[in-house]
Amino acid sequence: MVERSTPQQQQQVIAQRTATETGLWSRFKERVATSDFQLVLAFSLIGLLIALNLMFRFPEYGAIIAQYNQF
Repeated sequence: MVERSTPQQQQQVIAQRTATETGLWSRFKERVATSDFQLVLAFSLIGLLIALNLMFRFPEYGAIIAQYNQF
């Protein structure tokens, strides 16, 4: 069941938003500080490191794929 906020609660939310910083830098800091963003960032960095490791370990693999794509 969805609860509807009263006008008084809406005014409190608006007051809290105006009391806090509303600049671009502060919004960026808020989003970076969330655990969801940190989880996605860590997962992406791990994937990037694995991909770079494989690229440097098997540099001729791209040429092998290109040969198979010709047929």
